[in-house]
Amino acid sequence: MSSTHYDPVDTSFSNLSLTAIRLLDHYTPSFLTSQKSPDMAIPSITSDGPAPGNILYLAYGSNLDAGVFQGRRGIKPLSATVVTVPSLTLVFDLPGIAYIEPCFANVRTRKVNAPSEKQPLVAEEGLEDMEATVVLSKLSEGRYRDSEDPNDDVDAPALMGVVYEVTPEDYATIIATEGGGASYADVTVECISIDGKSLKAHTLLAPTTKTRPNSGAQASARYLNIISSGAEQHGLPESYRSWLARFRPYRVTTLRQRVGCVLFVAMWAPAVMVTFAVSRWCSGSHKSWAIKISESVFGGMWSSYDRLFKPYFGDGERTEGEKEKEVDEEKTALSEPEKTHRVEDMFVTAMGGETNMESSVASLSASWDKL
Repeated sequence: MSSTHYDPVDTSFSNLSLTAIRLLDHYTPSFLTSQKSPDMAIPSITSDGPAPGNILYLAYGSNLDAGVFQGRRGIKPLSATVVTVPSLTLVFDLPGIAYIEPCFANVRTRKVNAPSEKQPLVAEEGLEDMEATVVLSKLSEGRYRDSEDPNDDVDAPALMGVVYEVTPEDYATIIATEGGGASYADVTVECISIDGKSLKAHTLLAPTTKTRPNSGAQASARYLNIISSGAEQHGLPESYRSWLARFRPYRVTTLRQRVGCVLFVAMWAPAVMVTFAVSRWCSGSHKSWAIKISESVFGGMWSSYDRLFKPYFGDGERTEGEKEKEVDEEKTALSEPEKTHRVEDMFVTAMGGETNMESSVASLSASWDKL
């Protein structure tokens, strides 16, 4: 299965957004980062685990993509393996930049109905998460993962990703490029590799104090495409990639949102660029005040969005009108089984109810024979 590609709806606005993204995400002094050519021929992690001193790091978002992880961020993984994490699931609740990158990937404790559904199954051809199949059947009935509360989707599939073996120096770079600890916390989680072995790996989790869990934010098409591309590169199971494809990207649909985006980026881009540069440069004793700078900038940015931009320029986190459209579609559109049931109900009513069904059919047959 090929990865889903989200096409921009408005080309001119997409170009504006892309320009802002390049400024905010790519415009970093050359001495703070390096560019390397991606190498997909990465050996698998051995049964002995990482070499002494190296670190196992679990990637589940944009770092799945080789162009981002190895190219833009300059990380050289020593080995890698596809894994699943039964205790966690993927959410998009870490705030980014309104109107262009509303949110980023994060993980949350997974909710399941039945204890038996907590354990993933390992198929001969690799990991095949049965919970994803259960969720896909629910999603096909109209339940979408990007609900108003990203954490209320019971039976979401277990998190899947790639565990990389990296050097301590490269891991420090990963932390720096992910906000230097201002957004994510470094945690250790239990993973199950593609061959069924248990691994403990470091990953990044944003605590609820750093997120906007009730905003219903949607990630941008650009960001979702990066994650889908990475999932395809590493051969994540088709069921999981199909589930990823169900996430709907944020779209600007009104003129006032476009105006709001221009003003918002013009107001906050310089401060955000400086924050990114500082977070990638600072380490050790400088880390605490770098985090304070980042928290102050992003706190002020989102405060201005909530108080000024959203009321006057429209929603910069979720596509306007989409929820209302979904509700209208659910009310007016019936699936084929539902239509069949409606026809059966109408027929039963016309025949005098279920108790008179057999006699009514017999009468109809007798009448038909007389014709």
